[in-house]
Amino acid sequence: MRVGQTSAIYFVANIVSSIAGFAATIYFTRTLDEDLLGKYFLVVAVLIWATVTLGKPFQSAVAKRLSETDDGGYLTAGVIIQVCVFLAFSLALVIFRDYINDYLGIDAVFAVIALLFCTLGYNFVVASLQGERRMHVAAMLQPVNIGIRSVVQVAAVFFSFGLVGLLAGYGVAVVVAAIAGIALLQSSLEQPTREHFQRLFSFAKYSWLGKISSRAFASMDTVVLGLFVAHSFITYYEIAWNLASIFAIFGVGISQTMFPEISKLSSRENIGQVETLVERSLAYAGLFLIPGFVGSVVIGDLVLRIYGPQYDTAATVLFILLFARLVYAYAGQFTNALSGLDRPDLAFRINAVFIVVNVVLNVTLVYTIDWVGAAIATATSALVSLVLGYWYLDTLLTVTIPYRELSMQWIAALVMGTVVAVSREPLPETWIAGTTLAAVGGALYFTVLYGISAQFRTTVRNNLPAL
Repeated sequence: MRVGQTSAIYFVANIVSSIAGFAATIYFTRTLDEDLLGKYFLVVAVLIWATVTLGKPFQSAVAKRLSETDDGGYLTAGVIIQVCVFLAFSLALVIFRDYINDYLGIDAVFAVIALLFCTLGYNFVVASLQGERRMHVAAMLQPVNIGIRSVVQVAAVFFSFGLVGLLAGYGVAVVVAAIAGIALLQSSLEQPTREHFQRLFSFAKYSWLGKISSRAFASMDTVVLGLFVAHSFITYYEIAWNLASIFAIFGVGISQTMFPEISKLSSRENIGQVETLVERSLAYAGLFLIPGFVGSVVIGDLVLRIYGPQYDTAATVLFILLFARLVYAYAGQFTNALSGLDRPDLAFRINAVFIVVNVVLNVTLVYTIDWVGAAIATATSALVSLVLGYWYLDTLLTVTIPYRELSMQWIAALVMGTVVAVSREPLPETWIAGTTLAAVGGALYFTVLYGISAQFRTTVRNNLPAL
């Protein structure tokens, strides 16, 4: 399967799941109290932090080693490590449950433990499928997860189960998606040796910080906001973040798809093709984020009103977060390539700096200038990661920045932004006008880009499915 087609499948699968999540979120914001939603978002942020810290390093190691050898011993070793880490952390949660419950604002420690077990299992299955270089199959689990979650949560809220229903829907969805993933796995459990454990640890000891870094980018701000602001502002912030994240799906898909391909080519010392893959990933990482960023400047406040009239207060935060996601999309291609080249030590250094900058700025700026400071901290740390990522990768191979293709995308986005800004003037200040302009603007952007970029036209034609 072509890398472009695999990325497209990942993108479509995640867009489908995002639409389901988007519709459900609109229902929640218009039905539930903002304080209750803020508590849910905070619980999920803590859960995801725990999932990433405890699971992602070893899951990435399993994906890396499976992509190299297809040896089921790595699968078994990974399961054993995952279970042991989960049990140790669960004990710690029980011991410190009073402090955790105070922070969350509700008694939710045992719910977090149950959800943590389910989510770790789901993520492990996804990583295993990625290690089998079946990214398109792994991507299909996301719509299953989000789709089921949305249906169950909406039903739970409709029948007045509130926060308990939201958390239950989260758990049911990951369990069903994990079971579906297990049925699709081709690898089987084999007797692990000491070498299997050693090689997993040799990769995980560096990659763990990379996974924490990606999670710090995604939710460190939420965790810090939980210390300083009301739960309602956490809700506003999370809505802006989720909307910004929709535009980042394609860039994330490129990273996920490129990793096993770069890993395979690197193991064969085919650096020339690795350089080509990196250039291609940079060319299209911001394909949707660039018009999203321009659009947020022009109609971000109108689009946010779809969640409720009070949510347009997050327009400034949305603009900053889209910029952060755009920068991080390119930075992610660099650190992803470093890991694929089996240089997690260099990615480790980048992520260490990123986390320090992110934490310090989040605490400082949220404390001094409130919730907008969290968005500024996220954007600034993303810039730091971008600079360092380019610096280190350029020491290993020739990094070619596709300036021409990037300029074509910005030209198309600016044309779109100009037309949308002019069109907004006579329209009412409603979410209907905002979403209509967003749809028209998106169509205009891709039409202009297809017309002015020969490379984009070629890429589209080459990756269309054969009839």
